[in-house]
Amino acid sequence: MAACDVSIRVKESGPFRPGDHVRGSVVVTVHRDVSPRTVRVSLGWQTSGRGEFEAGDPVQLELPGGEWTAGSVIESEFELALPQVGPATYSGKLVGVNWRVAAELDLPMALDAKGETEVIVVPAEAAPPGRLTDASVTSPAVRGTMGIPVLILAAVALAGASLSWKQIALQDWRGAAAAAVAATLFGLLALWALFKNVGRRALAGAVVTCKPASVSAGETVAVALVTPKNPRMVEAVTAHLVCREWARYRSGGKHKTWRTETHELHKSDFVMYPADGAWTGEVTLPADVVNSFATSYSAVQWRVELEAKVRRAGDVSLRGELAVRRITG
Repeated sequence: MAACDVSIRVKESGPFRPGDHVRGSVVVTVHRDVSPRTVRVSLGWQTSGRGEFEAGDPVQLELPGGEWTAGSVIESEFELALPQVGPATYSGKLVGVNWRVAAELDLPMALDAKGETEVIVVPAEAAPPGRLTDASVTSPAVRGTMGIPVLILAAVALAGASLSWKQIALQDWRGAAAAAVAATLFGLLALWALFKNVGRRALAGAVVTCKPASVSAGETVAVALVTPKNPRMVEAVTAHLVCREWARYRSGGKHKTWRTETHELHKSDFVMYPADGAWTGEVTLPADVVNSFATSYSAVQWRVELEAKVRRAGDVSLRGELAVRRITG
């Protein structure tokens, strides 16, 4: 039998918000005489699920120990303030976030006795109307990325044409025909790649803005795709509001590799219209939103994802990030 059992009682049932004080007591049932030096109490979050394990820096408190005799029940009160920054409690398919109050007895010449309990943490109170962040979120610039393939294809086409002329001079008609076919094929590929490159460069410097960028359930976000270079090259825009979980973890045997797994929680379409050299639209968040959060190996992300159909270049993907929080209470 262990020297003592440790349990934690939290006075308020919660849920708690950032900055709230968590009050309670550590209850130790002593089975044989012990002399703990201190009782360490901590409050912090940690992840669970597929992603690599992570934990935030906990808020800690040390309570005095003493000379405790067998059969006694010792109760020590504590009060800890929740950090202002940290993810809310979350339980999903791939990732989870749990907040725990933990207590540990520092016992000399023996294994430390431990106990813990979970508390629910929700996002901060909703800001008054119009007080949410108005800063826009900008997508990375789109660049033309096919310049080198164009040059390679053009060089191969020229080499094929040169070889064809040499074969004609040698009266090797079969070789000349094969070289001419190869030169024509690579020339057409170079022309296709050139048009693709020109089309993509029409979106060079394009940005996606989302205002406001911090929202909660039922609120509306104004989305704009601004194309400073030749906006007429964009023929249509397909728009989606997407929420995904993702988890990054190591797998394999001796030589472990990093893998990323995703799970889609929400996807809805909305319409974008051309106006004054840009494409604009609005999307309203659903009532059953989950909170955005991101750690090094786990995240829940809300995004506006756009597919711009560019003349002679096909579809080009762009995106804008949103910070979403579910307001409760």
